Amino acid sequence: QGAFAIAESFTRAAENISQAFDDVSTRVFNATGQINSGWSDMNLEEKATVANAAFQAAGAVVNQLGTMMAAASEARVQGVAREIDAEKKRDGQSAQSLARIASLEKKKEAMARKAFEQNKKMQMAQAAINTATAVTGILASESIKSFPVAVALAAAIGAMGAAQLAMIASTSYQGGGSVSTPSGGAPSAASM
Repeated sequence: QGAFAIAESFTRAAENISQAFDDVSTRVFNATGQINSGWSDMNLEEKATVANAAFQAAGAVVNQLGTMMAAASEARVQGVAREIDAEKKRDGQSAQSLARIASLEKKKEAMARKAFEQNKKMQMAQAAINTATAVTGILASESIKSFPVAVALAAAIGAMGAAQLAMIASTSYQGGGSVSTPSGGAPSAASM
């Protein structure tokens, strides 16, 4: 199921990028009359449109990977928790049983810490991608015809994205045995 979800994400990503490039190529052809127009024939807005589609696709893939990694980590942590419960029911009193429970608790905590760090990295990647998507969305927007305004908005979004990255980077593991699913709450062009 996980491999299928990743393949589906990549397929949708490729289709989105291809469609964006086709749309832009059609606009370039209509404007220039050149059939073999490409990247070098595109203006900034058109390049930003293609880049935006690529960032959106990358964001979808990273989000899917993060969700799958979090689910796998949670399953492993819960597996160790079940081992702990089973040991408590089996004995839970002898020195050997208590040592096994302590060892399993330590293993569970290490797994949860690793899952936290993986999730943190996925959140940082998602925030960076979402920020890039928002910036290219602003630059690709036909509603913003003033280049200075677009640059100012793009810079503001970039600053907000950098602040969000700093906040994510500053988080630290607080203990516990559960793993949270990543969320990519970065600024988007739609939220501006």
